[in-house]
Amino acid sequence: MTALKETAARRPKPRTCVGWHEYPCFDRHKFREKRTKRKREEEEEEEEEEEVEEEVEEEEEEEEEEKEEKREDNTQRRISTQDFWRRRKPLEAYRTTGWRSHTNPFATEEDDDDADDDDDDDDNDDDDDDDDDDDDDDDDDDDDDDDDDDDSGCLYE
Repeated sequence: MTALKETAARRPKPRTCVGWHEYPCFDRHKFREKRTKRKREEEEEEEEEEEVEEEVEEEEEEEEEEKEEKREDNTQRRISTQDFWRRRKPLEAYRTTGWRSHTNPFATEEDDDDADDDDDDDDNDDDDDDDDDDDDDDDDDDDDDDDDDDDSGCLYE
């Protein structure tokens, strides 16, 4: 037994708890310190993960907001252009479509009336020259042959 006492005397004495109990609790203190360190580290890691997740969510929300703003801007532009053309449509449609000349979109009624009058004058001239009509018919046949050649090269037939 004395040998056991001597070996125990050589070992460092454990720290005693300063609390209400007097028996040695060295291991308990170490365990508590390790446990608190682990808890702190875990809490810090969780906080960092939460911060990273929050940042990612904020970035996604910002991107979504930007997309929504772009959509709203595009719809506003589309609406404004539609309003513009709705306001302008009666004028432009009257000028460029229908019975008006498609070659000149800015033609006025007077121009179209003059063009119609010129056609009427040509009709009257044709009545005077019967011989020219026969020649015109022959020329028309030749023109048709030329048109057929032009149409054969057309890609949209």
